[in-house]
Amino acid sequence: MTAVQHTKRAKALPQHTLICLEVVGKEKLKKLSALVGHKFKEPALFAQALTHHSCHLKIGENVIVQSNEKLEHLGDKVVGLAVCAFLHRRFPDKDEHFFSKIFSDAVSNKLIGEVGEAAGLGPLITARTDTGALPSAGRKKAVADAMEAVACALFLDGGSTAVDRFFSRTLYPRVEALALGKRTLDGAKSTLEKTGKRLQPRAQLTQSLHAAGRGSPRYEYEPMAGNPDTPVKAVVWNRDLRLGEGFGKSKKLAADAAATAALQHIDSGAIGGVA
Repeated sequence: MTAVQHTKRAKALPQHTLICLEVVGKEKLKKLSALVGHKFKEPALFAQALTHHSCHLKIGENVIVQSNEKLEHLGDKVVGLAVCAFLHRRFPDKDEHFFSKIFSDAVSNKLIGEVGEAAGLGPLITARTDTGALPSAGRKKAVADAMEAVACALFLDGGSTAVDRFFSRTLYPRVEALALGKRTLDGAKSTLEKTGKRLQPRAQLTQSLHAAGRGSPRYEYEPMAGNPDTPVKAVVWNRDLRLGEGFGKSKKLAADAAATAALQHIDSGAIGGVA
């Protein structure tokens, strides 16, 4: 792109967006470009995507600095469409009922925020604080909002290809794990309906985690003094994620209860990274 072309493109953007370049700075934009795997044509859009709402400045009717809230609002739709398209490609044999069971979890602020934090987006967001970093209060939502704003900027700057390139390394693996977990649970329910045989909770949990590519569950036990009816407590973990707990007269019964609790949480979507 020539200097003249760049100047013309820059003039097409409003001044309050261009100012975000100064607010965010070149270093964070350089890191963001590497993170999303995209060379920016309109860096100001991505600077705005990293501008926390605390930096929004309006004097009278004039907007001086516009935060990422507008891009976040549009990006919510970009994320939704990208997730739908990915699910359609990844699970061509499934119908809309299957997708509807997991879609709300797949595009939830919780999951989007976790993905953004894991990708390293949090430290790049600029807020109006002494250090310029995000405050701890409301951080998860701020990262989720920035993820959606970045998705919008990617779509405007590079189309769906740029969005897919970023999400293929960040969001799509989590959505796939979510869908595989749901499919496994649905398959287990179908087997139960056909055979009338109840699957053991621990076996069902192991099967669900393996299908999601998360390995096996781990059980930890501790005695419950003064409780003769359920003297053993079991807590089931998967990696660093606490899935559930249960109580019983023996380790086996306590583990079954913990696995049952974990399956209920997965089925309800409460454990977004597994279901």
